[in-house]
Amino acid sequence: MELCHSSAGISCSSYSFALPKSDRLLASDEGLSLEEIKADLVSKGYDPDAFVSRLEAKVKAVSKESRLSWVKEGESTQAKLDTVLARLKSWTKRSVVEVNQAFEDVRSGRYGAQAQLRVETAFKNVTDLPPQSKAAFLDEVDALLALQKPPESKSE
Repeated sequence: MELCHSSAGISCSSYSFALPKSDRLLASDEGLSLEEIKADLVSKGYDPDAFVSRLEAKVKAVSKESRLSWVKEGESTQAKLDTVLARLKSWTKRSVVEVNQAFEDVRSGRYGAQAQLRVETAFKNVTDLPPQSKAAFLDEVDALLALQKPPESKSE
C-alpha cells in the first residue's frame, strides 16, 4: 500500500496526521537516513536485510526461469525443424539424371520464383556445374521449402 502519491500532485504531508511520527518521516522525501530507516524497521520487528535477501533470491530465480524458458523454447523449435528436415531425401543420394532434371526445374521456375532467383544469384555459370553442386543446392531448396510449409495434420 502506497502512503502517498506525490507524482499525482498529492502531498505526502497531507496524510501525516494519520501516521505515527516514524512513518511520517518514511513517507516524506526528507528526514531519515538509510541507517535510521533500517533501525526504525528493526525496532518495529522487521528484518530489512532478510527482506532484501529474499527479494534478491526471487529476482534471481525469476531471471533464471526466464532464461530457461527461452532455452526450452529454442530446443523445442529445433526439434521440430530437425523432424521436418529428417524427412527429406538428400539429392546427393539420387541419380545424376534426377539431379539435372530437378535443377532445370528450379531454373525454369517450377520450384517457385524464390528458388529460381536463388539459383540465378548463387551461380555465375550454371551450365558447367558438377552434379554434386547441383545436389547440394537442391538440398537447400528442399529444406527451405519444407520449412516454409505448415506442419501436416494427421487425419484419423
